[in-house]
Amino acid sequence: RMCASSASVAPRAAATPSNGAPTSTRAACRRRQMLGAATTTAAATAWAWADAARAYGLNKAPATTGGGDGGLFSFGRPKRTYEESQELMRRAAEVRERKELEVEDDAPLTTLKSGLQYREYVVGTEGDEIVAGSRVEAMYKVFRLSSGAYFKYSSGGTPVLLWGRGYGFEGRDDIGDTYDFVLGVKDSLPRAAAPCVVGMRKGGVRRILIPPNLGWVSNDVGPKADSYGASRRLENYRDGALLLELEIVRVRNGPARDDDDDKVNANLEPEGDNSFRLPAPPTLVQK
Repeated sequence: RMCASSASVAPRAAATPSNGAPTSTRAACRRRQMLGAATTTAAATAWAWADAARAYGLNKAPATTGGGDGGLFSFGRPKRTYEESQELMRRAAEVRERKELEVEDDAPLTTLKSGLQYREYVVGTEGDEIVAGSRVEAMYKVFRLSSGAYFKYSSGGTPVLLWGRGYGFEGRDDIGDTYDFVLGVKDSLPRAAAPCVVGMRKGGVRRILIPPNLGWVSNDVGPKADSYGASRRLENYRDGALLLELEIVRVRNGPARDDDDDKVNANLEPEGDNSFRLPAPPTLVQK
């Protein structure tokens, strides 16, 4: 009522000499009006926030205080007890163990005397066996191991494709194309792969674990990444264990010779113990 009466006498006050009182009254009214508007806006915002929270299924207004137990940033989720956290970790450990068993059942695992390992998915039955000096045509895939592949050897889990040939990856028109090499020629394959292809025949498929020190240690090692994207991916994961999967298309043995045949090294297995284990996952659960 004071603000209304002040407004009604405002023209008269403006016409009379100012002694400061009318101006003070108008200023006080403006402050009260501004405070009232701010209070109304804050209340409307709070109700809108509560309505939005209920619309997202929280069924209660959001808390106005911080903290992990129903606080401002917890969105109404109750804090887990110690026992509940332990139970969740135990369940995670059981899932990990099941995955390890699935990997073990994935395909027969072969470990050579040098410690190198491969899994044989398809046993080739046609033609000659691969030996040192064989001229081989093969399609291939190169994988990295996903961050969740904490197995002592993972050809299963979730391998992530880096590049390949013969399968039309990345929209390429290379279906059926092969990588040709002479087994035993330096850098024709990663050093870990060369001894693991011995004995394969046409139609055979093996997936070989490539430790980083016996893999693509230089840009001369084949099969080479043959696109910019593939070369960048190899550069990013060169220092980790990779998987090389070979599908044999053709094997030629016999008197026909290539220029590289004089460079064949018949001793394919690297010296020393080259066994490799992926790191175990960090865990607080005691098995």
